[in-house]
Amino acid sequence: MEEKTNVMRILDKNKIKYKSYSYINTDAVSGTEVADALGENQKQVFKTLVTVRKVKKLLCFCNSSK
Repeated sequence: MEEKTNVMRILDKNKIKYKSYSYINTDAVSGTEVADALGENQKQVFKTLVTVRKVKKLLCFCNSSK
């Protein structure tokens, strides 16, 4: 069973549907490497990072592979 990330728990709590993709068994780091590892079009893959600030506000960063 896949271990849930904090983002997944937030989405679950708010009943927001999502699909999770794993590339843990690869050396992929960049958006292009992740796209290649998943067999997806590099122009359609975005890497995201979600974090919580000290004042309990969420920050979300998105990076396209191109």
